[in-house]
Amino acid sequence: MKPSDFVCPSDHGQLVLENGVLRSTSSDKVYEIQDGIPVFSETRGYWSNVPKHTMHRVINKSIETRDWRSVVKSQIPLYERHISPLFRGDIHSFLAMNSESVVLDAGSMWGGLTIPLSQRCKCIFALDQTWESLKYLSVRSDIDGIKNIVPVESSISRLPFKNEKFDLTIFNESSAELFKN
Repeated sequence: MKPSDFVCPSDHGQLVLENGVLRSTSSDKVYEIQDGIPVFSETRGYWSNVPKHTMHRVINKSIETRDWRSVVKSQIPLYERHISPLFRGDIHSFLAMNSESVVLDAGSMWGGLTIPLSQRCKCIFALDQTWESLKYLSVRSDIDGIKNIVPVESSISRLPFKNEKFDLTIFNESSAELFKN
């Protein structure tokens, strides 16, 4: 993550890294970086298929054991097929992307699309409103040695990116709900 990857979602001003936070050069806005994940959400919440305390346990056990697959099987077995298999990434054959593409996965959650698509692009920004989902994705990608995923906590309605930054943007179904009239 580089400050130049982002802009202030309020005024699109440049951001600089200062004392462990991202600060807008054109306003008084400051954005926290929590455990390596920039936080642009105005209001923070939690949305997930599993309770927050369970997600924290999955994160901590994955860090401790360096074996996220076994942790998923033992802690949240109902979601193993949602998290583990990479076949969801087969969608790449329908997408206009290549090894030089910069991709935004809006609503990335645990990385069901992010992880497999990361193998086919230059860089993928994983955007979600739930920090725990992004932290899990960060831990999972670290364990698997994946270095081109940038997790970002933000609302999709106030994106912290420059216009035309991405070659491809993927919206999951719940993200797409925001754009219905």
